Amino acid sequence: MSTSSPVESLRYSVVRVAENWSWDSIQPMPELIRSDGGLLAQATKVKLCHDTRTLRIRFDCEDKAAWSTFTRRDEPIHHNEVVAIALAPGADTPSSYYEFALSPGNVQWDARVTHTDQMGSNVYVNNTWKSAAYNSLVQRDDLNNRWYCWLGISLRDMCADGVIPELWRANIYRIDRPPGVTDIARAEVSTWAAINLASLPPVHSFGTLRLL
Repeated sequence: MSTSSPVESLRYSVVRVAENWSWDSIQPMPELIRSDGGLLAQATKVKLCHDTRTLRIRFDCEDKAAWSTFTRRDEPIHHNEVVAIALAPGADTPSSYYEFALSPGNVQWDARVTHTDQMGSNVYVNNTWKSAAYNSLVQRDDLNNRWYCWLGISLRDMCADGVIPELWRANIYRIDRPPGVTDIARAEVSTWAAINLASLPPVHSFGTLRLL
């Protein structure tokens, strides 16, 4: 982890839940925004909560044609449609982070991503890293052009000393594509924290999550 102070960024407080909690009681985050600055064509609603051990994320995705072709964990699902969260424990701008992605076919992808220089020109994706507890569920409603998914991520898996901090650097994003299109230039990428890839690596644009 870098010891430098993080750049000014978005902040969001993640509520703690107890037994018998319901997603209906969790307020959604601000809607994701398109990385190219355009208006969203298909809306994405995200909810977050935690129970001190597990971060839980719900995505409600408007999608006129949800699709995925991969069927096995850690296949390159980013070439299809995905939702994802990137996380790094602590408040500082990280040199590495953990990413968890999910396709409309409920195919999981998780990895540790490391930037080996300050400008992020060298990136190493350790796809052999596996969370010991990454749970997910997908529900599709093609009649109403929507799909929903729920992710449960072990926080301790990402903490070398086993101590779960209150503050986390994070970003949340979705890649939506026309059916069969793998060209990222034709994809609609929407994020919680805006990313300026022209001048900074993604970690410098991460927001901050505070676990209540």
